[in-house]
Amino acid sequence: MTGVRSRMVLGLLAWPVLWAVVGCPVADTGMEPGDEMTLPVPDDDTPPANMNDNSAPDETDDADDDLTPAESEPGEFDISVEVIGQGAVAPDGGRFAGGSGIEFLATAADGWRFDRWSGDASGTANPLTISVGGDLSITVTFIQQFQLRARVVGNGSITLDPPGGVYDAGSEVSLNATPATGWRFVRWE
Repeated sequence: MTGVRSRMVLGLLAWPVLWAVVGCPVADTGMEPGDEMTLPVPDDDTPPANMNDNSAPDETDDADDDLTPAESEPGEFDISVEVIGQGAVAPDGGRFAGGSGIEFLATAADGWRFDRWSGDASGTANPLTISVGGDLSITVTFIQQFQLRARVVGNGSITLDPPGGVYDAGSEVSLNATPATGWRFVRWE
């Protein structure tokens, strides 16, 4: 602390020391450099209303509410959302009250599908509900999909393994051509 001429020697917990510095200016104590000071510390860890006596805090005095650790609001926290691939998330991040439950809904763009949540959230549930207890960074991943269409020229059939016809980008698909009786396989185009 700059501008303080007196030195206090205190053997107390850190937060009562903070209270002593904020609640009892050194200039009002009549202390001399090197003097020791004993501060009363109530059993419930709340600071006394007057640093010069042992009285309990005044229940109606709101002046020092911001200095006491008791029952503070949970605060607000930032949640950032990163999108990998093409799609959207609602809400797309922001500032949220601590202790609140927030539901995030991932919506894939055409030709894409929702895959997973990662970062400070995980899983494949959609929507995702999280409880806000601090700053969070969430990533949503969308995967591009392609439709595979097989057409036979002549007589025969084509089977896809795995079956389905719509596949994630990078998937491996086996195609098997089976000619009908009296026909033969010539080529893939």
